[in-house]
Amino acid sequence: MTRHIRALALLLATALALPSAGAAQVTESRILGRAADQTGAVLPGVTVMVTSKATGASRTVVTDADGRFTVTNLGPGTYEVVTELGGFEVVRKEVVLGVGDNKAVDMAMAVSGIAEAVTVGATPW
Repeated sequence: MTRHIRALALLLATALALPSAGAAQVTESRILGRAADQTGAVLPGVTVMVTSKATGASRTVVTDADGRFTVTNLGPGTYEVVTELGGFEVVRKEVVLGVGDNKAVDMAMAVSGIAEAVTVGATPW
């Protein structure tokens, strides 16, 4: 009889533990990546904006000293990732996230052309 009670207690404890294991599943998604120039040199201080296509809600982060960024607590959906840094062209990429996804997005930024206007005129004597 004691053996049956122990077996029943073990079975009950196992059954109670199973739902909590399911509740511990990760549901948040994140986008992580690195910003670099065309030669592969990392770019710290790049502004990275992640915008939900469905809601228009956006989150902004800045790359660290190694050019890396992470945007967490994102729900499933389609996002636009935009990187900006003075002297470089803006880069845009679309990322689709599912539940619990971690998507790596590397942003290769090209140096922008520097436009400078020079006015040359003659001064009369």
